[in-house]
Amino acid sequence: MTRNIRRDHPENASSDTGPVFCTCGSYRLPGHDGWQCRQGCGQPATDTNFEFTTTTSQQQDSSRFVPEDALYLPTINEICPRCGYNEAEWRLHQTRSADEPETRLFRCTRCGHKWRSDG
Repeated sequence: MTRNIRRDHPENASSDTGPVFCTCGSYRLPGHDGWQCRQGCGQPATDTNFEFTTTTSQQQDSSRFVPEDALYLPTINEICPRCGYNEAEWRLHQTRSADEPETRLFRCTRCGHKWRSDG
């Protein structure tokens, strides 16, 4: 998250993020009438002429992901619904909320068919 705030106000001069602290020591946030004390201490707002822009960007770290074919998975005696072979690689994956059972994902070691079994 990036915040761009005007720095031409005297209280902003010593801070990279704006008039950070109120005289009571609490953090100030931009409000409708200027910079407001977060604790609501009653101190008057400062600088009603401010700009506040928020942008959010997120970059995906591709080094955390391993191609599915590169995984060495355990095998289990499970019949493939496509070819009828009785061996499949399997893994558990939490696809729903944490209080629900995990989903078992299978891949046939003969034909590569993929299927799932919800806990």
